[in-house]
Amino acid sequence: MINMLKIAAFVAAMAMAGVAAGMGYGPMPLEAFGEGLLWRVDKPGLTPSYVFGTIHLADQRVVAVPAPVREALDGARSFTMEIMVDDMGRMVFTEAMQLPGNEDLRSLLGEDLYGKVNRLLARNRISSDVANRLKPWGALLNLTEPTADPGATLDHELLHAAMLRRKPIYQLEGVEEQIFLFDEMPMEIQVALLRHAVERYEQANQVNENLIAAYLARDLAGIWRINARFMEKEGVMTPYNQYFVKRVIHGRSVVMAHRMQARMRDGSAFIAVGALHLYGENGVLNLLAREGYRVTRVY
Repeated sequence: MINMLKIAAFVAAMAMAGVAAGMGYGPMPLEAFGEGLLWRVDKPGLTPSYVFGTIHLADQRVVAVPAPVREALDGARSFTMEIMVDDMGRMVFTEAMQLPGNEDLRSLLGEDLYGKVNRLLARNRISSDVANRLKPWGALLNLTEPTADPGATLDHELLHAAMLRRKPIYQLEGVEEQIFLFDEMPMEIQVALLRHAVERYEQANQVNENLIAAYLARDLAGIWRINARFMEKEGVMTPYNQYFVKRVIHGRSVVMAHRMQARMRDGSAFIAVGALHLYGENGVLNLLAREGYRVTRVY
């Protein structure tokens, strides 16, 4: 039903994939790690590690691993990504997306919005019976999926390369944490974000193009500005956006920055996370710098 690598970053599934690019991204200091995707992170006594920002799309323009990134991965002792999910994890997540008891999505959304959601989910081969059992956040995640499997993402490519090189592989988050993150989101916010995704669905391609261009330019600040410009036109979404950004971007960045330090203490780690987690005062790079790491742009 759903690509688990996209679940790894709900932000990427919505903002990077362009379905709801109007999230509440407030102004950020552009000098705070605003440009660059690959960063060397080191501390006295530790072998340097690398943090790389990915984009969770299967577009051929962003899937190829740049030479400096491949070189850093080749020399690393370990590989860490946001989340890895086996078949059991996929089953657990799919079950968690379903409403409890006799609840149904049609009753939560009303006939008009449910009809629009149902028609869009049908493009992704999700039947009405299945759609009606989804929680709003489950419908939203499925809404971001392409109508056909477009192939591997950059995250897949990095994971595959690490596996071929027999490197130890770690993850920063677990399935249960992802489920909790979505389930604790108030129903009002789930419905508002789903409604916004439906209203902006036809604009996805153009937003995608803008985000891909910014990513290829290694412009982290630009990615943030693209989303900020959308927010300026969506004042009604501001409180929902603020909640989303606080919990799903900034909150997760704090956890990621803490957990990746365990790998860095082992030395020569390669860590891949969604590019939006790199930028700004609350991004993982600045959080690591506050912990005494020297963070240097490589690419």
